[in-house]
Amino acid sequence: MFVSTTRLAVAAGMILMVAACAPPAKPASDPRVDAVIERSRTTRATYAVYAWVRVERPNEGAMEEWSTEFHSGDKHRVETPADRVVADCATGTGKTLTIATGEILAGPEYARAACGVNSNRPILEKAYVGSRGTPTGRVDRIRLTDAGLIRIYDIDQNGVIVGTTFKLRHENNRTVLSMLKVVVEGDLPATDIFDHASLQRSVVPDRYKVAPKS
Repeated sequence: MFVSTTRLAVAAGMILMVAACAPPAKPASDPRVDAVIERSRTTRATYAVYAWVRVERPNEGAMEEWSTEFHSGDKHRVETPADRVVADCATGTGKTLTIATGEILAGPEYARAACGVNSNRPILEKAYVGSRGTPTGRVDRIRLTDAGLIRIYDIDQNGVIVGTTFKLRHENNRTVLSMLKVVVEGDLPATDIFDHASLQRSVVPDRYKVAPKS
């Protein structure tokens, strides 16, 4: 997810990681992990993921907020209270809007962050944790380690990221992002939500912008 995602800054972690790094030596290949990652990045399923997440940002402490992802064919969209992203996962192009300032930026890094498991940060270690059943279906859990984060993903058989946890590597594995609740739907809220012009409006239903009931 950007769950994905997608604003966890490199310095302290925003969900959208867009910094590029010089590639280090590749970790040992694990076909199970590689297949799950590829499934998330190449899915052509149509889905909407509405999540409630806990985020810890630098100098702000922990807070909870909504985060959403939409996908159909090669097109992907991410929304959080702070950002909106649209991407074409086939061409590797993307645009992001920072809602507070109205600034729009374009570049392949936004597609790499939004389309499945984030590929902007080189993976140093990877592990297949296991397969398990969930209310949304069977998922594969993988764990990826990069220079700053340990990223844990639950990915279903359609390549949908339905669970995410990010931990800081160098601060006693402190959790800085976790998905608390997720709803997966097979319908999109509108047909034009992947257009660049649609960045100017939110397409998330209001019922998913409030904390879920216990």
